[in-house]
Amino acid sequence: MKRKNLIILLLIFTFCSLASITLFACGAKVAPESISFNKNDGTILEEVTLYKNNYLYIDQFLNIYPKNANGYTLQWSSSNEEKVDISFTNNYEVKIRALDCTYDNPVTILCKIKDTDLSASIKVNVTDGEIYNMFIDQTLEETTFYAGQEFNKDILIVWGEFESGKKYLIPVNELEIIVDSPLKVGSILYVKYGKFQASINLNVIEDTIETLNIEQNPNKINYLIGEIFDPTGMIISAKYASGKTEIISNYTFENSPFTYKDNSITISYKNASVNLPLTISATTTVTSYSNLQSAIDNANVGDSIMIGGTEHINVGTIYIPVSKNLTIYGKTLKNGYTKITSVNGKSIFKIINDANATHGNTLTIANLELSASDTSLICYDEENSKTNLNNSSLTIDNVKFNYNNSSTGLNLSGNEKFSPLNMFSLTINILNCTFQENDLETDTDFAIYIKNIENSNINIDNCNLNFDYDYFKITNFNNLIVKVDGNQIN
Repeated sequence: MKRKNLIILLLIFTFCSLASITLFACGAKVAPESISFNKNDGTILEEVTLYKNNYLYIDQFLNIYPKNANGYTLQWSSSNEEKVDISFTNNYEVKIRALDCTYDNPVTILCKIKDTDLSASIKVNVTDGEIYNMFIDQTLEETTFYAGQEFNKDILIVWGEFESGKKYLIPVNELEIIVDSPLKVGSILYVKYGKFQASINLNVIEDTIETLNIEQNPNKINYLIGEIFDPTGMIISAKYASGKTEIISNYTFENSPFTYKDNSITISYKNASVNLPLTISATTTVTSYSNLQSAIDNANVGDSIMIGGTEHINVGTIYIPVSKNLTIYGKTLKNGYTKITSVNGKSIFKIINDANATHGNTLTIANLELSASDTSLICYDEENSKTNLNNSSLTIDNVKFNYNNSSTGLNLSGNEKFSPLNMFSLTINILNCTFQENDLETDTDFAIYIKNIENSNINIDNCNLNFDYDYFKITNFNNLIVKVDGNQIN
């Protein structure tokens, strides 16, 4: 008896491995008449839904009529085993498991009574269920946007959480996106999907300019000293932090006459600037010192004269009318500036104030190394002047003074033969100058000597003066302001 029961069990397991189950008769054989899948209320069950990776014992819905039918074999099959597979338990239960929900069509599970025309089928829909939550991927929080940009929806990543516990990307074209256009600092992104909504504060910063670029030079890049920059034909572009570039027109630049110091001009726009190289030349260039006086005499008001060459020795005195508003400067050399050494006892430059001084009275002397003995290197010429040095501006820049033996670097003294006897309304700028006295024991050696002056200003910046009596002397002055490196001194 035990052996017979064991054989029956082995047969049952064998049938299970072939996706079929045989129900044996325990008495008189009763053939089945119908087969169907039914709900609890007895109505036909046409389909069921499974979440991915979930399972269901489908045989619990299977009904065979009559109830006492026996001696038949059930054969089970799946129309898509990659999506829904079938297995059997030791208790003869039929288990279907959802494997994949990427297919659109449902899977049909078929149960057939072998060797009959009786069968029943049910559709199985594999899904992740309904979405119950939505959120924007945090990578968007780490992204920098710039004010003025349009939001690029292609970078948007939105996740949906489904009843199955799974997360899936929601296609951007199915989302309703609400955001400032264009973006501005403080912009908030709102995303809607059906009844769900998510939002995120965008990291929007001002789109600052990183560089200016000269796309096209102006028509004119060669200038004379005293001329003013002309931007005609120039094209300037701005490159922003966002990578955007644009042509700009409302740039700014220094709208003042070029000087001997200039070799470029700075173009500015907002917080950025770019230098445009230029060629700045003197009106006249003299390579021989003997031609300098002629160049001064023939110069027009406001002209500039460059002294070329490396060194000029044993020269005589050059007379400069302050009324011509000249700029006289030496050529910049690798080892310094143009050197000029006078004949012993002869001044190098004498400044003349004539009766025609009606042009603002300015004079600039720059980029020279001057050497002389027993005289003043630069001085006021009282003999050839018609009045004291008044209403004038004198600038001495980048000049090295070498003097000794009762000499003076710069001597500006009003002559008592004129009326008024004092120089007045003067602005004297002494900039970046070096004063080298070679005989410190002589009481009459001065770097700067100024006498009979009133209602005037003296500015001394970045010079090597030791402001004691032996180096800098002013006598007979009234209402005079003297500043050294921006600080007023007494």
